[in-house]
Amino acid sequence: MKYSFKNFNDIYKAVVLIYLVSVTDLLLAYFNINFPLLRYFFATVGVFYFARGIISTMRNFQSGSLKYAFILLFILTMIMIARGMPVIWEGKNNYVDLKTFISGQLFVYLLPMIVFSEPNLYLLKKIFRFGYLLAVFYILVTVIFWSFFTRYIYNGSESMGVLFAAGSSILLLTQSYHSIRIRRVTVITFILVLFMNLLFARRNQVLYFSTIILFTILIHIFSRTQFAKKRKEAFLFGFIIVSIFITAYLYFANSQFTFFYERAQTGMQSREDAINNFMYDYSINPNDFIMGRGINGLIYNGTSSTGSGTLERAGIENGYLLHILKGGWVYLGLLLLITIPAIYLGFFQSKNILSKASAAIVFAYLIDMIGFGVPTLTLKHLMIWIGVSLCYSPRIRSYTDEYLKSVIGLK
Repeated sequence: MKYSFKNFNDIYKAVVLIYLVSVTDLLLAYFNINFPLLRYFFATVGVFYFARGIISTMRNFQSGSLKYAFILLFILTMIMIARGMPVIWEGKNNYVDLKTFISGQLFVYLLPMIVFSEPNLYLLKKIFRFGYLLAVFYILVTVIFWSFFTRYIYNGSESMGVLFAAGSSILLLTQSYHSIRIRRVTVITFILVLFMNLLFARRNQVLYFSTIILFTILIHIFSRTQFAKKRKEAFLFGFIIVSIFITAYLYFANSQFTFFYERAQTGMQSREDAINNFMYDYSINPNDFIMGRGINGLIYNGTSSTGSGTLERAGIENGYLLHILKGGWVYLGLLLLITIPAIYLGFFQSKNILSKASAAIVFAYLIDMIGFGVPTLTLKHLMIWIGVSLCYSPRIRSYTDEYLKSVIGLK
């Protein structure tokens, strides 16, 4: 079946609208300027384009088991959304929950449905280009407002990194496809985002971006294709030079990162109360372990200090537990049954760096969920499911690196 560029452009429009939603958040967070109607509009139109794009580019499944796994993922997602509806219509905070639902919550839970779309290199290159533009924006904003971002601990630098820098992860992993200009911008982006997260002890983000760097090294050193072998020497030379400068800086500026070293020693201590409350709540309601509580499910969060009753919260800072909260072990188990084989296929049953990079993105997600890694309306989260889709595509896995460089490489 052939698809027109217009079909895939609908999905790309949805990607752009994701960031228009985020722009309204940033205006509110940094300038106290609120455009709620714009946010609702961007999110609603984004869902429309995303759904239309997927329906019009539906993939042909060569594996019946894969088709059924994806269909089950869709069904469980719809169940999670449906179970959240009574809270929106009848809950005590129904007005707030409705605004949350139409301003991005629905969109977040639909992003994994990208797996139903036929993997397309035209769309992928457009997303690569968009990720590059986000990286350029991140560098400019960080440099221009350097004194602000490095002076205050609670400055939003972590969310800026997730929004604008994490999208370039796939560019770093596939760096040998791209021009020297693209590679330089990507490396600078990663240096800046790691510096910011080290400075303010955002341990989970340091782990995520470090994982991407580690896989970039492993992929380009151990790939057996002629394409990778030809570029291995240049890659190693560049890596050594950058590593020397970074190591020297960390050595001489060691005192700046004391806060990070101190927090790194505490492990999961900062999440301990929330996790304990979650386990206590679910031990009282063990049936919720099976199917969760829907997208608006709440969990016990301690007792009010004023004696007014118990407190509840809508989420938890752990991706695995959040999936159990929303969809139970059934949903989380299905995610693992889909993502783990995708990682294997991408790493070990492919002939190109793109497939291995996609597997690395998915694997990094499984690591990311230990400390945080909750679903977000970002390119970072979308790329996880695009990565799953690419790993399951025999056609994509069979392409040569030379061909992929000519098609999706950025100049």
